[in-house]
Amino acid sequence: MAEIIEQFHIPKELTVEFLGTFARFEYALKRTGYVKGNEKRADADWDRFARELAALEPEVVRPIVACGPYLLSHPPKKQVLENCRLVWKDRGASGGSIIEEVLVSVRTVRNNVFHGGKFPDGPVAEPLRDERLIRDCLAVLNALLSTPGLPAPIAEYFRPDA
Repeated sequence: MAEIIEQFHIPKELTVEFLGTFARFEYALKRTGYVKGNEKRADADWDRFARELAALEPEVVRPIVACGPYLLSHPPKKQVLENCRLVWKDRGASGGSIIEEVLVSVRTVRNNVFHGGKFPDGPVAEPLRDERLIRDCLAVLNALLSTPGLPAPIAEYFRPDA
């Protein structure tokens, strides 16, 4: 397992912390009602959560957004299939608020790591960029957990005993 994580070219402790934090955050979202799905699946409803955050007073979300400046200025790319080849493309703007954009970036980084997008065919082009994206994502998730006035008590379900 450690050998696989080392292929990310990101400190393995950081990778594990990010994936664990993201997973627990999704659990907390679902437990607080930010869930969509049916009898076959249940997914965290990040879009509704982001929309409700965007509706809060700007001073509430400002510290969260401030944790992710790199996510906004250098958003993560998305892996796509183009002419039967895997390529990285700019994700493009979501059309939402700044907080919605930050949370789409957090999810994109998680998808890139978890779904295998970070296993290179050759040398990693920008390993420091990948690390920076993950650090910003962690900072955003941690800021969300400590933000008073969120639409739901996310932090209560983030605890290991919840």
